[in-house]
Amino acid sequence: SAGRVDVVWYGTTEATNNDNADWNVFFAQSLNATDASPTFRQVKASDHFIHAGNVSEGGLTGAANRNLLDYFQVALDPQGAAFVAFTDDHNDFDGHTYVTRQLDGPSAFANANGNGMVVPVAPSPPPPAPAGPQVTDFNHDAVAGLLATIPTDHPLDIRSIQYGCEAATDGRRLVTATMRVSDLGSIPAAANWRMNLTANAPASLADRGDQFFLRASTDTLTPTFTYGTTKRNSDGSLTNTTRGSADAGFFDATNKLVTVKVDVAKLNVFASTPIATGTAFIGLRGSTFTTGVNAIRDITRGGSVPVGDALQGDFSGGIGSTQFALPAMCPPVPPPPPPPPPPGTPKNISITGGGSLGPNGKDDNFGFNADNRPAGHVLYQDKAKGIDLVSMSVTFFEPPSGDNCASFGGTARLNGDPNHSFTVKACDNADPGQKKDTFEISVDPTYSRSGTLTQGNIVLHEK
Repeated sequence: SAGRVDVVWYGTTEATNNDNADWNVFFAQSLNATDASPTFRQVKASDHFIHAGNVSEGGLTGAANRNLLDYFQVALDPQGAAFVAFTDDHNDFDGHTYVTRQLDGPSAFANANGNGMVVPVAPSPPPPAPAGPQVTDFNHDAVAGLLATIPTDHPLDIRSIQYGCEAATDGRRLVTATMRVSDLGSIPAAANWRMNLTANAPASLADRGDQFFLRASTDTLTPTFTYGTTKRNSDGSLTNTTRGSADAGFFDATNKLVTVKVDVAKLNVFASTPIATGTAFIGLRGSTFTTGVNAIRDITRGGSVPVGDALQGDFSGGIGSTQFALPAMCPPVPPPPPPPPPPGTPKNISITGGGSLGPNGKDDNFGFNADNRPAGHVLYQDKAKGIDLVSMSVTFFEPPSGDNCASFGGTARLNGDPNHSFTVKACDNADPGQKKDTFEISVDPTYSRSGTLTQGNIVLHEK
């Protein structure tokens, strides 16, 4: 009606658009917008922060975060109630479209319901915590080549993910993640199943917490089960860093399950606050993908999505906010299922290199070889920091995934002291002598060094 207008926008309390910004959806309404001095009433339309970090204002250009895209509009239903569609990635890998409806108050139509008001609708009670998996996914939504949906059961087609805990007989408390897929009659080679979770997340923003993943992979000749950390980058992408071997993992072909388990103590090495009884894990989500084989991929949304529930409150609850809280008592570890048939044989992949990151070609020296059995050897020195590392074992190897980089890690002697953990990421970016190859190494949680080679070469081999 004339003079009545609804407006929506993304807003933050930060003075500038930066990586510290936490965003909400806001709604404003005026019933006298054509007056010389119109009055607007402003409310928060989202029940939680919907995004952490900067928001791109440059379209498809620049390196800002474009996860919110342009999925944002306000429409009116037959009563004149506002219907707001917006993008939310507070608990997801990427932005997803959410919809919320005005439940009461003035209508945008002056004659609505005879009084210009929306017929009030009582908010629905919060849904109970799911008794089954915290994450569910659509059937047959895996895609090949990022375009074509695979319309049949597939080992990489996610159906659900359930998180839990188990008590080992030696006192370890294990966090468990079990992914159900639509088919696991055979275990494919060069495939990956990754399950994510976040601890110590303020205001239910997964990107602000300690992000972890548990992963099963057949990239190597023998399936590997690992855990690692995840970081949201300023451009909206995610960096996943493998930190070591999981405590257990297996494929259950009969029940179509992929399970990975890790000791809470291992996660606590990388946690800002110790994970303990009562710690709530959010950011529950998962993905599957192949490594350079037909680019098959499936991702879930974050948590099971309640349908028809009212958005209310500032920081808690809301769509996609399913969580798992670590209980005081965990059930004992059950026996594993019988092993499935081995996967097909993948390519033999290895990476070798040597050189320096130092400005004069003599400092931060390294030499290595590693392959997907996994096996290999690493030597590394940083004289300025007193680092002298010699590997003892290579326990995991991740081949390239859309680039020329391989990651591997294991245990090493640090200045002669055994059983320190290390991870390496090496990239073969150019022909020898062009100084474009890169090398990155982390030792325990206390030391890391990365950069472009000032001397030497890295070579990726595939057979």
